[in-house]
Amino acid sequence: MAGQKVYFVSAGPGDPELLTVKALKILKKSNAGFYAGSLVNPEMLKVIKKGALLIDMKSLNYGEIKEKLENLLKRPPERSTGSSAASAGVHGK
Repeated sequence: MAGQKVYFVSAGPGDPELLTVKALKILKKSNAGFYAGSLVNPEMLKVIKKGALLIDMKSLNYGEIKEKLENLLKRPPERSTGSSAASAGVHGK
């Protein structure tokens, strides 16, 4: 798990143009995104790194979310970019 990071990013009112610069940077480099499909504007998901694993948590219980996150963190960091793997939880209002 060394080098892996988990970020929690708020989707705010749901307009991708209102994301903070820091939130946008995190989402663009994230290898995975956990989100609540019933709360997050689908347009927000378009800013997440292309090819990232997107996991809709709306039908998952806590145990299932925890298991998916733990399995994701067991993966080795990506070597192609030289940066740590990141996962972002995108939360709506």
